Amino acid sequence: MGARRRAGSRTIGGTGGGELLVSMIVCLPAWTACGSAGTQASTPDEAARVDAFADMLDPGLDQSPETGFPDAWDSLPSGDFSFREAGPLDVLDGGTTPGDTETLDVESDLADAPDLAEPDPGPPPVPPRPRITVNRIPDAMNGKVPFTQHGGPPHAFHLRVPTRGFTVEVYRDDGIAPGPDLVRLYASAPARVEGQTLAPGEDLAQALSCGLMPDPMAGASDKGLVLRCLVPEGTFSPDPSLTLTAVLGAPDGRQGEPDSIAVEVTDLVPWLDPFVQPDVWLVTLSRDLCQHDLLARPDGTYDILTAYLPGGNGIPDLDEALTLLGFLSTNTKFSEAARALFLKRVREYAHEIFGLDASGHPTPWGVPLFLYFEGDLDAPDPALWSEQAGFSMVALGGDPNPEDIATGIVGRAWIDWNNQGVEDNTIPNFGVFVTNIVRQVLRNPLGALILQEVSPMVGTPLGEYPGDEHFLDPDFDPTTSGDPRLEQRHAIFTTIIEFATLAVAVTLCHEMGHSLGLVPNGPPPEGLFGGMDGLPFTDSDAGAAHIDTPGLNVMQTGKVTSYLEALGGVPRFNELNLAYLRRRLVVGTLDARPARRALESASCAAFPAWFLAPGTPTQPRSVVW
Repeated sequence: MGARRRAGSRTIGGTGGGELLVSMIVCLPAWTACGSAGTQASTPDEAARVDAFADMLDPGLDQSPETGFPDAWDSLPSGDFSFREAGPLDVLDGGTTPGDTETLDVESDLADAPDLAEPDPGPPPVPPRPRITVNRIPDAMNGKVPFTQHGGPPHAFHLRVPTRGFTVEVYRDDGIAPGPDLVRLYASAPARVEGQTLAPGEDLAQALSCGLMPDPMAGASDKGLVLRCLVPEGTFSPDPSLTLTAVLGAPDGRQGEPDSIAVEVTDLVPWLDPFVQPDVWLVTLSRDLCQHDLLARPDGTYDILTAYLPGGNGIPDLDEALTLLGFLSTNTKFSEAARALFLKRVREYAHEIFGLDASGHPTPWGVPLFLYFEGDLDAPDPALWSEQAGFSMVALGGDPNPEDIATGIVGRAWIDWNNQGVEDNTIPNFGVFVTNIVRQVLRNPLGALILQEVSPMVGTPLGEYPGDEHFLDPDFDPTTSGDPRLEQRHAIFTTIIEFATLAVAVTLCHEMGHSLGLVPNGPPPEGLFGGMDGLPFTDSDAGAAHIDTPGLNVMQTGKVTSYLEALGGVPRFNELNLAYLRRRLVVGTLDARPARRALESASCAAFPAWFLAPGTPTQPRSVVW
């Protein structure tokens, strides 16, 4: 490909992050407490434990219809509890004698009471200062706050938005949502809206398409939204420093303190446009380069031995990995249906992460790409791939080379800055290494223990126990089976379907993200903070072409991933990365189109010769670990 291509990888394991993707498999709700305190019980036994715990905190405090007091008080030991027999007013008035009550003359008491005038509330408070941004990007990454590294001096930066359009958001952090008509939006430059020109200082909130419009890809980052405006193509001319200002108004006309953001407006030139046309991607499933065998280890865990076979062994590497997990078995009918369900869930997660529709096609709010899986009716033919073919590929299944197995690499892809070409991530040592994901699970003591029931070595793989076929029915209730073992197996099946698929899907989207141009190194507007250490708004130093912002974001490295966070929702691209993928940011050098060469040979790592399939180029390529 070109000089702008490098290979990016994703790891699991590593110092301080041994759980990683493994944590998703070991989080079986029936055996562990991986969720928060609010996680619902998943089995009758667990529900009983939850009820018992609730009783311990609040033992039988049902109210008596006669007294209004908790029934449990009736079971208190005898003693001087005369207050229980007194009227409620006696208790408050100091009465202690049973039956000693007084008659209230309500009308007389009210007549004697002084007149209490309703206090004057005064004018409503001045609205607080809002928070304005573009493309939902937090203040720490949108240029309003200079960045620092390792607590050093501040460095100013700014975002660059395209003339083709972007969004403006206004948030209010106190949780009170004023009507959109009380939000004012101003620009420092003329704006052209529907054929009319608004002068600087005129309110844009009434002219643009503004309101409480939901962003299907926002997740929790839209908390406090009071206004979103869609800035259409041609609204602003190129401007090195456009200032946008928001202010909240009160019903009486007073206004609060304003908040502003300055951005550069420029044309999205072709060599920086990641999607001049929508991308077409093919996920291949048939890669067969290895033979995998399960090996029991003395500590009760398992390892997977991999032998490279140039011609394969007739079984797709993906299927072998799922078989070693105990998910597929000799029951062909069950295994075919279970495999289809597994891949269906991977698709669904990938569609959600990229903002695609149920067919894998682009939506108005998502990333402009088509996602096909091998075997789909309209899928491109992988045998026809070339650099002029018009589609990219990534393989699902297999193992990396031995060195990468040892370091926990679970995926690798070509990096194509600004997505200027098409990529083949199906060659050996590229793609999503599902076998190494499974290996990490089986090497984990808790993972091996939980999966022992379906282990092909010591257990009964899924599909081979009577009743397993019911797992394919989404309405199946295992608690009605009367078979505790079947309930246990159903919990394993469900966990693999929900969490193993998520691990595979996130890795898939991560590797595709590299080939789509993520994450450019350096600060905006040339980069997206990739490869920058010591930033105050990141959770760790993720290394080149990665970024670890808070939460579970797709382009962080696997070694810092805690998939327990996924219990709260599907991972997402962070706001900067997503704005780039949606063509709402201009990232890179505007001056000149970068040169592209066939291969990049500096600072490279060669593939081991034993892992090269016939016809695979042996020239070294630059690799980012």
